[in-house]
Amino acid sequence: MGKNSYLKSKYKIDLIAAIVMSILLLPVLIAISTILLFELKANPILIQERGLSLTNFRFKIYKFRTLKKFKFKDKTDIEDVFYKTELIDYVPRFGRWLRHTGLDELPQLINIIKGEMSFIGPRPFTVEDIEIIKEKKPDAYCIRDKIQTRPGITGSWQVFGSRKKGIENLVNLEQQYDAKISPGVDIKILLTTIPLVFRGKLSDAILDGFERKKSGKVSEAKSMINI
Repeated sequence: MGKNSYLKSKYKIDLIAAIVMSILLLPVLIAISTILLFELKANPILIQERGLSLTNFRFKIYKFRTLKKFKFKDKTDIEDVFYKTELIDYVPRFGRWLRHTGLDELPQLINIIKGEMSFIGPRPFTVEDIEIIKEKKPDAYCIRDKIQTRPGITGSWQVFGSRKKGIENLVNLEQQYDAKISPGVDIKILLTTIPLVFRGKLSDAILDGFERKKSGKVSEAKSMINI
């Protein structure tokens, strides 16, 4: 099966699976929303502007809100894309659990139904982080600007990436995925992701950044990245 043919089939599979999951998980979505509403005293659904670049697959992503309200600081270090230690005080207990399990990503089923995302694909970044990448790592930005596959909830970088290796590692894995996308590759990523979700062992920009600051160590490969 050629790349273009698979991408068309992939979209249909994603759409059907997202609709079915949305129906089956509706009680879970309502329960999480209710808890967050009481914990954060704010709308439990967060809408962020994200994309692979400032123009490539740029859209508004839906996530469960896991942080209390805060003001962004001025960002001057490219490492902020991968480690957001300064936000740890804004993540309540339930929010930390959601981020470790990846359940904060569930509202992205809406993005899949709208055709903006896939279950598996490159990780979309916030506009603020994309601007950092464009300024600090223009070559990496240009590569992401040419990727042809839809962003995903999970993907090659999200599962096998290393924060410690920075943007180069991200671009290398995503470029390989974009070139070699196939049913076999997607199945491998999916089967690697599922155990991490159930074990609550997903890596996270804020939580891992905090642990890194305390111990000087970073979660390495085979830890899903959640930013």
